[in-house]
This record gives sequence, C-alpha cells and structure tokens, in this order.
Amino acid sequence: MKIQKTGASFIRDGDTITVAVTHEIKIGGESSWVRYEANSRVNQETSEEASERTIRFVNEGVMDAVMKTVETVRNHK
Repeated sequence: MKIQKTGASFIRDGDTITVAVTHEIKIGGESSWVRYEANSRVNQETSEEASERTIRFVNEGVMDAVMKTVETVRNHK
C-alpha cells in the first residue's frame, strides 16, 4: 500500500498516528461488527513508513479479531 504525500512530510517524530478499521460480518445470518484500532508514535521514520507500518498492523489485527469473533459466536450457540 502506498501512502501519497504532498510536499514535505506532514508527520514528524513524536506525532501519533491512529488507524481504525470496522468490518461488518455475517454469522449465521446475523450481523456483527468488529472494530480494531491502533495508535502508534512516529519514531525516526518517514511519514510513509509510519503510516504503512500502522496500517499493516491494523489490517492484520482486524482479520485476527474477525476470525476469533466468528469462532466465539459459533461456539456460543
């Protein structure tokens, strides 16, 4: 994933990046929503590197949370 930037880096060391993703999933015809969020502090990296790192972490985390949620709901029925 490529993050576009315009001009100089808009994120500096010490700044915080928040990335959140919400997925709607259907389990047995019922809707459930899984939200996963991460806050990360930029540390000696470009804004692109910090953003990509945080986005990658959230995307991997939300998929794990979705799978665990489906398993939990199915086992609860």
